[in-house]
Amino acid sequence: MLPVSCAGCGRWDVALCSDCRDLLAGEPTVVEHADAAGALDVMAMAAYAGPVRRMVLGWKNGAREDLAASMEELGIRAGRLWARSSSDKTRAAIGSGPL
Repeated sequence: MLPVSCAGCGRWDVALCSDCRDLLAGEPTVVEHADAAGALDVMAMAAYAGPVRRMVLGWKNGAREDLAASMEELGIRAGRLWARSSSDKTRAAIGSGPL
């Protein structure tokens, strides 16, 4: 068995260190210049660069199956935040129209 290292920064003895996990703990933000999405807002939990990019690619390409639980947790959290945000926008749009 090979020693484990953080998928983001390479720190030894941990699959995902607390510093790299914290990079995924922010609020979703709109991705600017996501032209392929047309009029839809594209949201991201973190900038796709550096340690975050390494974590995502490692998990997505199957090299880091040990990240599955962390990525699942992130996906659930992102989905809930998106649903709450979408729900708030819908209520605001309905509430601002003529009666």
